[in-house]
Parts: sequence; structure tokens; C-alpha cells
Amino acid sequence: MSVNASAAACIGVERRGRSALALRFAGNASRWLWVMATAAAFLAAAGTASWAFSGFPQPLAGYLWRLGAFCLVAFSVAEYVLALACWRRFGRDEPMRWAWLLITLAAGSRAAGLVVVSLRSGFEIGRDALAQGSVAQTAAAAGLSSAFANPLALALLAGGLLAALRACGQAGVLRRPSAFEMASLMVLMLFMAGRFVAILRSPSASAGLPGLVQGINASVYPLMGLLLVLAVMLREPVQQMGDGLIGRCWGGYIAAIFFTAVASMGNWATSAGYMPWQYGFVNSAGWLLAALAFALAPAHQLEAAVRARHPWLRSS
Repeated sequence: MSVNASAAACIGVERRGRSALALRFAGNASRWLWVMATAAAFLAAAGTASWAFSGFPQPLAGYLWRLGAFCLVAFSVAEYVLALACWRRFGRDEPMRWAWLLITLAAGSRAAGLVVVSLRSGFEIGRDALAQGSVAQTAAAAGLSSAFANPLALALLAGGLLAALRACGQAGVLRRPSAFEMASLMVLMLFMAGRFVAILRSPSASAGLPGLVQGINASVYPLMGLLLVLAVMLREPVQQMGDGLIGRCWGGYIAAIFFTAVASMGNWATSAGYMPWQYGFVNSAGWLLAALAFALAPAHQLEAAVRARHPWLRSS
């Protein structure tokens, strides 16, 4: 064998090795996310214990805010990368390609907004969220550009879920929500409507550029209401999918939407004085769970696609 042939063979083996490693990583993407979440939970628990036993000193509080901000950014970037990989695996004629395109754009918008806000605030976006009522409203501290990111992300995600529901409707697996689901949805919808009206009627809502930013952020609440409706409608198709990877994917989006809604209510209760300020750190876990669920959703979809083409990954 010539030197060139040997070199070509070595390069081929190296490329196959890298390809197998990438496939193994993609086929187990959700496991890596859980490793990240476990490490973050351990660091947060250690910091919270030190913070509580030492009398709530300010430096440790800053550590917890920064840890949460880093985790939010990490999960959002992972979500975008995984969603992009999912979108690229659908053919041009497949109906779900449009759904994943919108979901990918939503993930990219959310990641960009969080990165901008984190860099401008020194990775203390949790502190702003406690003061202003929601993570979406922290964009006001980072400028008008990031204020657009959160409503845009929710609107694009709603478009993606609508496209997915359309495919479910064509398959005949949609149904009307139950009475319990409707009652739960009404409670959350009333809260979203109340927050939307309260922000628009606040004195700062008409004060130049800050008022414009606040008005844009107010649009988050009707968009969240729409997403809650879509999540309830998506629940029946997800149940019919069972405990497979595709069911976990769309179940992840349902969980992420409801975690976001509940965390938003918690932030409002804390900023309005109905909860002690320390509860803001507990409530931040809701935002982190939402971010984790948003990232796990495309991870499960990617795992399903990769394992379908490479069955040997199922046992790895």
C-alpha cells in the first residue's frame, strides 16, 4: 500500500470515528442536558445552603443570580442548536419542516435575547426579573433590541405549535379540552389578561422609549395565553403518542409553556409583595425548569430521528 493510500485510509477512519462520535452525541442529547441540569442543581443547592446558614449575605445572593443566568443562557443556546439540527433533518415537502423552522427561529430569538440581557446586566438577569415581574421584562434594562426578542420568540413558537396541531388535525387525533383543563386554563388566562391590562394602564406606559419597551413587553402576556391554549390542545395528541421520544418532544413544549406561566405568576406575586423576597430564588427554579424543558423537546426529536436511521444507537 502506498503512502498516499495509507494516509487516505487513516483519514477515512478518523472521519468515521468523528461521525460515530457525533451520532452518539446526537442520539443521547437529552442525557447531556440532564447532566447539565444535575450539575446546576447541585451548585444551586450548595449555594442556597451556604446562603441560608450564613444569614443571607449579598455575595452569595449574587452567586445564585449569576448561576441561574448562566444556566438560562446555556439551555437556550442548546435549544437553538438542537432545534436547528431537527429542522435540517426534515425534507422540503414534509409538513413538519415548517413547524420546526418556526420553532428554530423562536429558539434563536430567545437565545439572542437572553445573551444580550445577560451580557448587559453582568449575568444577573434574575435580580431584574424579581424587580420587574418576569424574565421577559428584563429586556427593558438591556435596550429596545432585546425587548423584541421575547415576544418574537413566543409568537414564532405559537406559529410552530399551530403548524404541528394542523398536522395532528389532519391525522384526526385532536379533541376538545376537558372541563378540568378548561378551568385551569381560565385561571391562567385571567392572570395573563390582568397583567396585560395592568402594564398598559401603568403611568410609565406612555413615557417615550421606556413606555414603548414596556408596551412591547406587555404583548408577552396575550402571547402566553395563546400558547397555553395551544398546549392544552396538544395534550391529547401527545398522550396518544405514548412514552416514545416523539411524545416526549411535544410533551416537553407543553411542560415548558406551563412552567413559564407559573413562574411568571410567581414573579408577579414576589414583586407585588405577596411573597417574601427570598421566594424569588425558589421561583427562579421554575424558569430553569422551563428552559430545560424547552431544550429537552428538540433533543428528544433529534434522538428519534438519529436512532431511526442508526438502530445501533438504541442500545448505547
